[in-house]
Amino acid sequence: MDPVTHITSGALGGRLAEAKTGRRSIFWFCVAAAWLPDIDNVAGLLGPEQYLLYHRGITHSVFGGLALAFVFSCIFKLLIRKFPFVAGFLIAYGLILIHIFLDLVTSYGTQILSPLSMKRYTVTSIFIIDPIFTLVMVGCFLSTRFWKENANKIAVAGLGWVFLYPLLCFGVRKGLTDYYSRHLHVGEEGTVYQKIELSTEPFSPFRWKMLAEDEEHYYLAGVNVFRPDTEPSFEAYPKPPLALVEPLERRISMLKTYLWFA
Repeated sequence: MDPVTHITSGALGGRLAEAKTGRRSIFWFCVAAAWLPDIDNVAGLLGPEQYLLYHRGITHSVFGGLALAFVFSCIFKLLIRKFPFVAGFLIAYGLILIHIFLDLVTSYGTQILSPLSMKRYTVTSIFIIDPIFTLVMVGCFLSTRFWKENANKIAVAGLGWVFLYPLLCFGVRKGLTDYYSRHLHVGEEGTVYQKIELSTEPFSPFRWKMLAEDEEHYYLAGVNVFRPDTEPSFEAYPKPPLALVEPLERRISMLKTYLWFA
């Protein structure tokens, strides 16, 4: 997800932590902790291949997140003597896990088991930037400033939205995928689709990208959730022959990395 969404999740968590501890410093600690896994963006300075390999890698895993939370809490403890280390560590790890979840529900996925595995996992539900999702979170956070008597309840509702909205979007995607899988086994000229998937587009959950394939082609079409009965207009893309791809993959490191990423 985008930085604004990550930071806002930390701000919502910070509101709750600040109310419980009475410490203003814990709010900024939460905001920073929620963004912290994206520190691996520095890999982009080494080039695009390193960015693909290492962004959403160890810092976005359940194991690396544990180390990040510990180190970050240690730094705050050194800077602020009265900082509650144990509570800070638990809060930081919880917010880092929320960060990982927010990246997991995008189509790019994340290496949640790194360094044990470099496999990217995804539960595709929302686009990388989702105005509906983010604006509701921002609205909840701003509301905690104006309705302070209900700030904790609003913050909890905002954090609940972090999980509820992707779940709703996943349900829409799953329903549409099942619908089209039943109704689109055969395409034009008798093409038999071996696989049909939906992926996110800008303005998901209302618009989706449909991907289908047979032995020789990939097919791409747009889907509108309000018009599921409309026959998708597919564009066909020939699959490259393995005899061409495999030698190139061995010779061109960037191609190998991109195919792993894709």
